[in-house]
Amino acid sequence: MIIEIEISALLKGHYVVDIAKQRGAYNLTTASHIKNTQVIGNLRSKGVESLLIDTCKTLTFDANNNIIGRVKDTLSANKKSPIILEITKAKKLFNQSKEIQRQVFSDAQRGRNLNLTPIIEITNQTIDTVFKNADALACVINIRQKDEYLLEHSVSVSVLMTIFARF
Repeated sequence: MIIEIEISALLKGHYVVDIAKQRGAYNLTTASHIKNTQVIGNLRSKGVESLLIDTCKTLTFDANNNIIGRVKDTLSANKKSPIILEITKAKKLFNQSKEIQRQVFSDAQRGRNLNLTPIIEITNQTIDTVFKNADALACVINIRQKDEYLLEHSVSVSVLMTIFARF
């Protein structure tokens, strides 16, 4: 089961799916197990406040620090929270949108030719996501940081307009 935990509760062996809350703009490259306390310290130094972990994949260790197995989830091992997974996907899509927007603004400021292909692709992905689960993308919009408000505003407006158009 995927749950959100505070960074202070993160332990060696936890399987981190994504970052839930942070004070920075750090992104995980892939989901993975926490291998040591240095990784936890690194996440903390990057401003990570809470994470999504998959309790079904948490590893246990013996006294010699060898992996001895996985912790059994008290609920069904096959049950995952669909909304958490959708929010995770929506967050990644939203972050990709911001990155593409930064690149377009940078290219425009430098007088470069604008490549519209990534904009079209991310727009189509956003529309597909809204039609699959509008609530997930709407949640992500509400999890923005004030220092990125102006940059995120246009992406947020486009998401809200797509939700509106859907209805």
